[in-house]
Amino acid sequence: MHIVTQNISRVFKLSTSAKALSMAKIMLGMQSHTTSNPEKKVAVESVSLTIREGERVGVIGHNGAGKSTLLQMIAGLAEPTSGSIDVQGHVNCIMTLGVGLREELSGRENIYIDGELNGKQREETAGLIEQIIAFADIGEFIDYPVRTYSSGMKARLAFAMIIFIEPEILIIDEALTAGDARFVVKAS
Repeated sequence: MHIVTQNISRVFKLSTSAKALSMAKIMLGMQSHTTSNPEKKVAVESVSLTIREGERVGVIGHNGAGKSTLLQMIAGLAEPTSGSIDVQGHVNCIMTLGVGLREELSGRENIYIDGELNGKQREETAGLIEQIIAFADIGEFIDYPVRTYSSGMKARLAFAMIIFIEPEILIIDEALTAGDARFVVKAS
């Protein structure tokens, strides 16, 4: 298993309203004309990296640096404008807090559905469910509708569900930032 990117870039073409806002900022002196192109936004530029089996990698940068865009491209959720990506292994990702959780179902019901979606037989999921529930540590809420959960509870449940299906490659984009400090340490 590995991830190899070679000179990947992602450029977004701006909408008419975004172009107008950019030009207005330039005209008002809020933005330098030499550093701005109102036609496009470069989100990721010429990134090359290699991640080998067993490695853990963190992507660090300021807001708007392109971290999420890079992870989306590696996960196969977005295409690079240029460059190439080679991912060997099955990718599971948590890109946004609680995406994939069915709000009207309980946490327990979500675990069974997620197991099925990831190719597990109901009996396999039943054998893991107590470990998932214990790791998520959301108490009696496991049997309440997910719509009643706090952001942290959704993050803990989603993370517990995904790690117990034993993904080959796991990509997490800020989903754990809503959890409490104790859970973040537990999830590391």
